Amino acid sequence: PETLMELLRAYRVFCTQCVERFGGNVAKFMGDGVLIYFGYPRAHEDDAERAIRAALAIVRDLASLPSHPDAPLRGRIGIATGLVVVGELIGADSSQEQMVVGQTPNLAARLQSLAPPDGIIVASRTHQLTVGLFEFADMGEHVVKGFEEPIKVWRVDGESRAESRFDAHRGGRMTPIVGREREMELLIDRWRATEKGEGQVVVISGDPGVGKSRLTRALREELGGERYVRLSYHCSGYHQTTALYPIIMQFERAADFGPADTVDRKLAKLELLLGRWNAPVAETLPLFASLLSLSTSGRYQPLGLSPAEGIEKTLQALVSRLEELAAEQPVLCIMEDMHWIDPTSQELINRIVRLVRRSPILVILTARPEYPRSAFGEAAKVTWIPLTRLTRAQAFAMVGHCVGDRTLPPGVLEQIVSKADGNPLFVEELTKTVIQSDAKLPSENGATPILLDVPATLHDSLMARLDQMSTTKQVAQMASVIGRTFDFDLLAAMTSMPAHELRGALDRLVAAEVLFHADLPQVVRYEFKHALLQDVAYQSLVKSARQRYHLRLARVLEEQFPAEAQSRPELLAHHFAEAGQPDVAIGYWLSAARRATQRSANQEAIAQIRNGLALLNNLSSPTDRLQKEHQLRLTMIAPLIAVKGYGSAELDETCDRVVSLSKELGDTTAIFPILSSRHAFVSVIGQIDRARRLAEEAVSLAARDPKGEGSAVAGRLLGSSTLKYGDSTSALRILKETLANYDKDRDRGSAFVYGHDHFATCASYLCLAQWHQGDLSEASLYAEQATAHARSLSHLNTLCLALAFTGGFFNGLCGMGEASVVAAEELLALASEHALPLWIATGNVIMGNGLALQGREREGVAQMQTGLAGLESIQIKLFRPMFLAWKAAAQLSCGDIAGGLDAVETAFALGGGGEHWMDAELYRLWGELQLRSAPESPDEAKKIFRTALEVAIAQRSKTLELRAALSLARLCIATDKATAARELLAPAVSWFDEGPRTPDIDNARQLLHSIS
Repeated sequence: PETLMELLRAYRVFCTQCVERFGGNVAKFMGDGVLIYFGYPRAHEDDAERAIRAALAIVRDLASLPSHPDAPLRGRIGIATGLVVVGELIGADSSQEQMVVGQTPNLAARLQSLAPPDGIIVASRTHQLTVGLFEFADMGEHVVKGFEEPIKVWRVDGESRAESRFDAHRGGRMTPIVGREREMELLIDRWRATEKGEGQVVVISGDPGVGKSRLTRALREELGGERYVRLSYHCSGYHQTTALYPIIMQFERAADFGPADTVDRKLAKLELLLGRWNAPVAETLPLFASLLSLSTSGRYQPLGLSPAEGIEKTLQALVSRLEELAAEQPVLCIMEDMHWIDPTSQELINRIVRLVRRSPILVILTARPEYPRSAFGEAAKVTWIPLTRLTRAQAFAMVGHCVGDRTLPPGVLEQIVSKADGNPLFVEELTKTVIQSDAKLPSENGATPILLDVPATLHDSLMARLDQMSTTKQVAQMASVIGRTFDFDLLAAMTSMPAHELRGALDRLVAAEVLFHADLPQVVRYEFKHALLQDVAYQSLVKSARQRYHLRLARVLEEQFPAEAQSRPELLAHHFAEAGQPDVAIGYWLSAARRATQRSANQEAIAQIRNGLALLNNLSSPTDRLQKEHQLRLTMIAPLIAVKGYGSAELDETCDRVVSLSKELGDTTAIFPILSSRHAFVSVIGQIDRARRLAEEAVSLAARDPKGEGSAVAGRLLGSSTLKYGDSTSALRILKETLANYDKDRDRGSAFVYGHDHFATCASYLCLAQWHQGDLSEASLYAEQATAHARSLSHLNTLCLALAFTGGFFNGLCGMGEASVVAAEELLALASEHALPLWIATGNVIMGNGLALQGREREGVAQMQTGLAGLESIQIKLFRPMFLAWKAAAQLSCGDIAGGLDAVETAFALGGGGEHWMDAELYRLWGELQLRSAPESPDEAKKIFRTALEVAIAQRSKTLELRAALSLARLCIATDKATAARELLAPAVSWFDEGPRTPDIDNARQLLHSIS
């Protein structure tokens, strides 16, 4: 035993010496085994290589230890490479060791059991990092305990002859562009065409680090002193739900906003900027102040725009400014990282794409491959420049530019090119690491041991450089939490370092070309040289440190940069979420979503709510989790209605969940919004009977508090359902009472909770009810009130509803083709701009009916069919009986009797759900189509016309009664029964002696006059 213990002690001393010689760290002795780390506590660019060299030294020199002649010492070594988390010391005194979490140590232990005596086995990652430096034998795949998939392993057989060492340095100049000659020629060609007034759009796409940004910079270098305007924008992965974020950032740079600037100071700077633009400040400043979340505090008259109108005006102003610049000189507009673009900025780019063909503007967009080619629409003329990897020759040339007048051994060059795999950024960063390392170049005869300081990936390169810079590494990591671009003041507030020390650390990062530095008049700003550099620095943080930094940053933003926190709650939400503070993060996601909804940025609002929902499982309190989910899903209803329509399955599921949560929490405040949404859902899928029952339930609940908001909701639901059912008289009474009780203070915000405003909706339905009753003057009055009120609100969906009902439905029912087309054009423009499928489909039907009423029946039928197909695709059945009646009327006019009969039959089938308000018109059209198909047998048509008349009278619909009487009177005249025709028509016409005239009234009067 004494001899054995002496041998073990000698063995441990021997292993420690071998490992330390190669920069490793003995972590733990375990009897006759030893656990060794490379890369901790300090990383090297070549830790995998160092580990293999230490293993070879151990195996080679193990025989030098004293042992029994009959039992020589043998060793088995396993090596694995990967990320681990190294924790605090555990144990006491000599038994202390670092706690390591991760699969890598376990894999290494399993691999050593596969090794033969005096053998070294490595895993795939280690082999990948050192291939070419050592001779390997492929040992195939092995099933290893604790790992689901077989592990491929290699045996190390010795060193390779390709090894070398070096010592070199590199200057800080920009590396010349390499291997992009064709792409540069294409860019220059597009620029020359732009100078001639033929604007161009170019998308440079490729993997991270492939040279997209470098290519745009090369174009700027090529243009040199030419006269042109350059505009640069950058999208951000943190701000994909912030509308127009790249524009906001560019504005703040252009206006020279500083972190210490007050709102008044910022407004003054904004005025100065707009003054330089020669822009009408009174009209444009409120727009851009809103965009920048600046209150004008009464200094400017409010523009009175809804959020949707505000965004539209802002987009128009931005495009107009671009046109003005282009009128003076050519414009080079660059937008980087389009794969992170927010939807509203994408819409701006789409407009610019449509603009450039007639302006001297070259738009260059950079994006990763996942950015869709369909982003601009199929008709857009865009030049795509996909960047591929460099060839080996091009990579060697690039290395040559990087090293300047220095010389690297062929083996080192080969390793750089091989490991970079054609990625220009990898080539550049790997070469810099090589020439910045402390390794010595090998002697000419190769006798000096080679310790090639070449990392395998950019991650290894950055980490090795940061580990050599002590506090600088932590500064880069903290900065990476802020984002790719960060200001000195924000980073200083986040750290506890004295300002001079922080500046020194940042200067070293700039010298190492990890960061770029820009001293702006009001701000000291830094930027990671590439997004990947930020990613690597960020990913190097262990979870606890990452959470700590995010929390510190979030608190700094709250306490020291309140304007930032208020204007970008989504940014605070992101940082609190990453800080492991889900309750606070959810609150900020809610604020962001509500703010986006108020600005009609509905897609962004939905994305923000989903971010909040994703955090719910991280809440510890079940009650808190239910309450937060209740708030989130309730907030989601309005933007879902706007974006996906009332028939969307997601809206249905959301409403169901909110009802369930309301019951579970005992919260009745959400019942009315949910009843409203459920009512809308069952209505749009054609189940008016169910909708009436829900409305009656709402009336019963509202009776408990007659002065509460529930009365307005219940009245709107019951009145609209009653009208659709076919009882316009009761609907009039209910809707008028509801409208009379509208409380501006209480109900003005109803649109943001219920998806549309109570007043505008009630007035819109009253317009249709009065049309049924034959009171066209009152109907017109309600139409005007509904539209005017909707325009006064900041709510897109309400405006779309009012335009559809009062401009589209009412005019269409009155036979006013031109007015219908005008309303449809406005509705389609709004709906298309904001991607609202419900209103796009509805607008197409209204447009088609308007065209048909103007005598363009076949064109109108085609457009109505497009709209009906769109409604079918989103499962909307509400108002389709009316739409199909319009289609049947147009088909009747152009002689498509079979098509018209099919449309009427389909409409009657839809009535099974309870929508009967157009039944009289459908019967009338059925009679007209029947008469046209069998004119020799008028009796069947006569029966149908009488049914239409009876239904209209029963429903007290004077307008449809007039139409049915007119059709029946014409048939009577055709069968020599003029007296009967006069008796039918006279009372129906007399109802309309006063008030506006429609084609139906004029036709009936003319026919009655001819009979007389």
